[in-house]
Amino acid sequence: MFPNVGDDLTEFQGSAPYNVSYWPGTKIRRQIRTHALELAESKHGKAGFTCVTCHDPHSQKLKFGGDEDSDKLCSSCHAEKDSDAHKLKAHNAVDIKCTDCHMPWMKHAGGRGHRYDGRSHSWDLLTPTDSLKGFDLLRPYTEKGADPDAQLTKDWQSIQAIKDLCYDNFNYPINVVGCVKFDILPNACSSCHTDEFPTPGVFTDAERAKLEEGEKRLETFIKLTK
Repeated sequence: MFPNVGDDLTEFQGSAPYNVSYWPGTKIRRQIRTHALELAESKHGKAGFTCVTCHDPHSQKLKFGGDEDSDKLCSSCHAEKDSDAHKLKAHNAVDIKCTDCHMPWMKHAGGRGHRYDGRSHSWDLLTPTDSLKGFDLLRPYTEKGADPDAQLTKDWQSIQAIKDLCYDNFNYPINVVGCVKFDILPNACSSCHTDEFPTPGVFTDAERAKLEEGEKRLETFIKLTK
């Protein structure tokens, strides 16, 4: 069925195709090594892009001077986007890159025990609204009266038993597979605007309001760049 090595894109992911983990409330894959599948399903993939469109197949470095400045790679096709009109002067002033918004760090590496060890490869603009979906889905399982037999309730209780070990050393939790189950999907804005993203492991109205503020910021940004 797949005559050449690499034709079967599921070979590139770290687990069996049936054992795929998604960000809560979405169909966005969260585990590391799902880049090839994301690429294939994206607008870039449907336009004929493959891994080697952007990466040297031997060194894995970015092409078109992308290792020096990733914007060079993006602007080799999207030259019209490399401007203050698209990014806003404020973003250019602090050297925000295309990848900061369109390829946020949001993949977990279970084998290396590392949170956010890989970037999104869908190039969709992940928004605070996407993050809110997960927040609202998970929150009921953290509250009193949650169904004790629900798996997510049990997962939350397990996290609470080792809460400090899950969140104090955020990048390298004691158990990345267990600790990340109540993480919220990072979005295009959250890596910089951290005050508009929930505190890990805290599900309150005040934390939810941070994402609502993020929504307002993104709406303003989109209006200014049209």
